[in-house]
Amino acid sequence: MAAGGAVFVTGITLLPLPGPGSLVALLGASLFARESYWAARVLDRLEVRFRSLIRWALSFIGHA
Repeated sequence: MAAGGAVFVTGITLLPLPGPGSLVALLGASLFARESYWAARVLDRLEVRFRSLIRWALSFIGHA
């Protein structure tokens, strides 16, 4: 859990800089979720919302 938290915080601090900050934060969150039921549920809910947002965006621009 500590490693996941550290990677997540590192990813959050890298967000304003150019580069893969969001990917690092996502990696840290997924590492944390492997050990925490609460974090796994939050990531599952975020995935559902993200997929619906992508689906909406694609239908808005006429690709789906």
